[in-house]
Amino acid sequence: FSFLGIILISFFVLPIIFTLPYLLVSYILHSLHAIADYNQAIELDPKNAELYNNRGNAKADVLNIEGAMADYNKAIELNPNMPEIYYNRGQLYYNLQLYDKSLIDYNRGIELSPNNSGAYNNRADIYLKMGQLDNALDDINTAITLDPSSYVSYVTRGEIYQAREQYNDAISDFSKVISINSNIKDVYKYLSECYYRLLDKTSDEEKKKEYEALADAN
Repeated sequence: FSFLGIILISFFVLPIIFTLPYLLVSYILHSLHAIADYNQAIELDPKNAELYNNRGNAKADVLNIEGAMADYNKAIELNPNMPEIYYNRGQLYYNLQLYDKSLIDYNRGIELSPNNSGAYNNRADIYLKMGQLDNALDDINTAITLDPSSYVSYVTRGEIYQAREQYNDAISDFSKVISINSNIKDVYKYLSECYYRLLDKTSDEEKKKEYEALADAN
């Protein structure tokens, strides 16, 4: 390393390396304290579904999957009409790649709260993982109708368009994401992939040059 390189490492890289473990430990300790607090609260109010739901979230944060699932199940037993519990358990199933079970929970949650944009976005992502692209597109369009300002939904729709090989539509959505929030790094990668796919599909030499330049720019 040059002297300048060593200085840069000392001032920028090393603090990050030493800070990340601290932040992780701090986050875990915060979740463990939350679990302890919820334990006491549940002792005082053992039929409160929201407490079990919240403790389930805290357990999921520390990767206590079995404990989180048990708490979500108990919360649903106590209050089967609370949509947040289905979304949380559905997200846990999603993280475990149990998409069929995740879909069942999101279906129930949306029945209970049919105007939740984020729920439609997440269910669209489940459908995408399951290869049900028509259902995915229907859901993400509903999510965008409910909340047209959410860049997350445009990312999801762009991914769905990619899977449907509608690359120009995907490019439009990814470009919109960048116009809303230019710090989403994965979107630039997705844009580049779309331009390369268009490059493969065209025989027009001028278009090839255009797509290649656009792909390289991202």
